[in-house]
Amino acid sequence: MFDEEYIVSGHCAVSWEVIRDLFRQNFIDHLDIGATLCIYYQEKCVVDLAGGWFDFENHTRPYTHDTLQMIYSTGKGVMATALALCVQRGLLDYEERIATYWPEFGQNGKKNVKVKDLLSHRAGLVVIDDDDGLLKVEDTLDDPTKITHLLAKQKPYWEPDVGGHGYHALTFGYLVSELIRRVDFVKHRSMGQFIQEEIAQAIGDCEYFVGNCLPDQYQIRVSPCIPPRKTASVENQSELSQLQTRIFTLNGLIPSSPINGTDKHLSPINGFTNARSLARIYASLLFTESLITSKTLAKAILNNTPENEPDQILSHMTTKFSQGGYMLDSTVVKDFGKCFGHWGKIEKIQHENEEKKEQYPIYIIASQSQNSIKLPISTNNNKINNTNQSAAILSSTTKINEYRSSSSRMEIALDPTFKIHPYHLCSFKRIVEL
Repeated sequence: MFDEEYIVSGHCAVSWEVIRDLFRQNFIDHLDIGATLCIYYQEKCVVDLAGGWFDFENHTRPYTHDTLQMIYSTGKGVMATALALCVQRGLLDYEERIATYWPEFGQNGKKNVKVKDLLSHRAGLVVIDDDDGLLKVEDTLDDPTKITHLLAKQKPYWEPDVGGHGYHALTFGYLVSELIRRVDFVKHRSMGQFIQEEIAQAIGDCEYFVGNCLPDQYQIRVSPCIPPRKTASVENQSELSQLQTRIFTLNGLIPSSPINGTDKHLSPINGFTNARSLARIYASLLFTESLITSKTLAKAILNNTPENEPDQILSHMTTKFSQGGYMLDSTVVKDFGKCFGHWGKIEKIQHENEEKKEQYPIYIIASQSQNSIKLPISTNNNKINNTNQSAAILSSTTKINEYRSSSSRMEIALDPTFKIHPYHLCSFKRIVEL
């Protein structure tokens, strides 16, 4: 159990002190182990907090602003930013065919698949058919060449674009990484190298690493994920569920335990960062033009999903993606108005005494709504359930306690009570005008 004293450090601007109380309450309520939270409002950082414990078992090492956490698919929003940089520099065009940049990709009915089709999850390349069993675990962790080669040959699961959209959980990262490597004519960098050099270093005071791009001296700062107590059986699952299992594990080749290894380069999921750094990335998009111009951002967040079109992979949840790869406002995040960003991991939660399966959608969001919004934070006394404060960037890092799920990540989790689940590393952002 948790100690009676909870270390919370950092600052809150005047009138934002209630956030510190609610943040601390998450530990008191045993909802979290360790977390950081960063909020930008009207271009200023108004909340920057850290609390809890780095070490799950002993509670001897505090979880601080310097703690690095793996963020799972939340990193897709950062990957979308990398692609927007390529578009701004004339290296990519969202309307162009992928085969123009990657000729081998145009096989098996993919000749006319456009960049925007892939980025908005309309390419139908959700999984790899490996009937010959050629793929090995080491291919997913050490050298993506074999995976990208097989994806280039892969026949889409539905007709690209016109067949609708479905979440490309892991294949997205491999496909986009190869696309960037192809257009990065001079250096042919990996996604991790590109993000580190062109985004993190360009912003300054920003730490974002993908797997083996993390310097050795930073390893001690990485908060490990907590492995699940049980793994779900695929027996008696529906056809869709079996496909989902393949999609979210890349045919079962990506186990949970090696993800803690920062020596692996899994661009779809194993980005390592902290709330402060992630918030700075989104701040650079919305409050300055230090990375990309407002014109480029407008292109990147342009919707490419028909209204109310169900996601064919996420159990027909209504999701919406931009042509640049950002997740947009949908029924899942409707309370935030017009927004963009990306969620992280959706976890089926294993409780100690019962198998109560729940899904928590997790987000990094940039809201463009002119209207006041609710902060996704509340306690049992509903102190700020209906706040009129307009949030800017909400960025929070967290570990997960043993009664909840298998991993640490960066996200905003919205549930019907708008309670912030502090086993998230989250980033939320609001913009008044693009």
